[in-house]
Amino acid sequence: MNSRSKYLLLIIAILLIAILAVTVSWSGMAMRESSTQHRYGYTITIYTRSTIHNVTMILPVPSVNGTSEIGEALVRGEGYGVPSGWNLSLVEYREIPMLMIETPVLVPEYHAYPIPIEPGQAPNRTPPPTATAYSEDTPILIPLECGLGLEVNRTIDTRNPAAHEPLLYPKTMVKTYNGESQADRAGSSNSDSPGPGEEQDPEFLVPLYITCNSNQPVDIEISVAITGINEWWELGWRGNSYSERIIASIQGNETGWIYAKGRFDSGGVYRTGL
Repeated sequence: MNSRSKYLLLIIAILLIAILAVTVSWSGMAMRESSTQHRYGYTITIYTRSTIHNVTMILPVPSVNGTSEIGEALVRGEGYGVPSGWNLSLVEYREIPMLMIETPVLVPEYHAYPIPIEPGQAPNRTPPPTATAYSEDTPILIPLECGLGLEVNRTIDTRNPAAHEPLLYPKTMVKTYNGESQADRAGSSNSDSPGPGEEQDPEFLVPLYITCNSNQPVDIEISVAITGINEWWELGWRGNSYSERIIASIQGNETGWIYAKGRFDSGGVYRTGL
């Protein structure tokens, strides 16, 4: 083979490699774009260790500029896991929409431990039925969980969600205030909530409300969370997200308006446009 033939073969090989690289890159971009998802998730989780009656709860619901698309969807009945006896509505507190839940009763649900079985074998006994009180046979308290998933056709700003993404309000950042207690500060002002373009602090306080009747000391734990996620396939699932979650424990006669401590988190993989 002469030198000219070798040169032509080298050119052809380079062109084939270039075509293959472009094809692979285009296929990867097409897969990434077709698999990209943007969604919010809002979850309410309630643990109650005894039956309570005539329950009213006012919980934070994600909002942007005084509007809660997620709350409105829940009120329309588009959520999941909402018990049939619940009445949902939106109310305003400090000009912020919050979700009011009214129900005649909340009943705990206790389960037994799972029965271990060997592969291919049937259980050797029947598990005890679900109970409404703790016992040695039913020691596992199962939470009531409900919420809403919402897909959107735009990139969610997970790096700076305080600018225009749904968050839990009204909030007060957990900081040092010249000797003034965090709870007192939270009760007197909402001016510490981050505005558009401001950095979101990791910890904060949010008010919520609960009243109920019970023959036993109240023992309830309430968790509320909002998550925004961008996700796509690129040699595996990749994505970025932000989340806010609050947890409140109510015991004894600690009902009415209380403050729950929350935390903000964000991060993940970022690419152009995400």
